[in-house]
Amino acid sequence: MCPVDPIEFDRAVNNLIVNAYKHNRDAAKVRISVASAKEEIRISVEDDGDPIDSECLEHIFEPFVSQSASRSSSEGSGLGLAIAAKIIEKHGGTLNIEQSATGDTKAFIIMLRPEKVMGFLEKAARQHAFNSNVCK
Repeated sequence: MCPVDPIEFDRAVNNLIVNAYKHNRDAAKVRISVASAKEEIRISVEDDGDPIDSECLEHIFEPFVSQSASRSSSEGSGLGLAIAAKIIEKHGGTLNIEQSATGDTKAFIIMLRPEKVMGFLEKAARQHAFNSNVCK
């Protein structure tokens, strides 16, 4: 396994953040958090927007899948989550979704081995915190 490709990994995390803003109501709040343990690093992109229905949830990481109520416009191709999942998998990690995580409606969870992301996370966190209003 190779170390994190910063351009690809940034694209994956950015896809999750943009997705959280783009496919929710205007007042939805998005929270990004990073937690580490000896065995894994957990990156979470959570929002308090509308939940994803169960039919869509089963296929959410497949190409061209979108939830019809909020994603029926021409604002997206249905590829963002599929691309994010492939990039994270390529880096030896996993991408999952949890509904009702910590009081928010949903959370996209990236799990990675710590040796894969040293140094990258601090830079990405600073960049996304600085640009948090760009997606609105």
